[in-house]
Amino acid sequence: MASLQRLLRCQPLRLALVSGRPCTDSALKVTHTGQVWEADDYRNVRFVGRFKQVNANFANELIAQVPPKEVEDRVVYCDGGDPSIGHPKVYINLDQSGPQSCTYCGLRFVLKAH
Repeated sequence: MASLQRLLRCQPLRLALVSGRPCTDSALKVTHTGQVWEADDYRNVRFVGRFKQVNANFANELIAQVPPKEVEDRVVYCDGGDPSIGHPKVYINLDQSGPQSCTYCGLRFVLKAH
């Protein structure tokens, strides 16, 4: 495990050997699902001579930056916004205190104080 952690701190242009072939250390980046393989794993062959592109902006962190929508109704629905790329309509009960999240997209709704 210590060797893996050491490899993850390496500069992206340094080369590691994967199945006897040079592979960039970017192949060892951890994805949002925690997917990472040992440096000698055969699955790293797909990154020989290429960089593994890992989006550092994970969806749950991005949606947390969106402020909760203040609404006046105790029951609201969320459909993801745009009908062409949204999700099925979900009804959200706001009787509990604090923001309540949509189970599909994570948008938060809060009951406006009267």
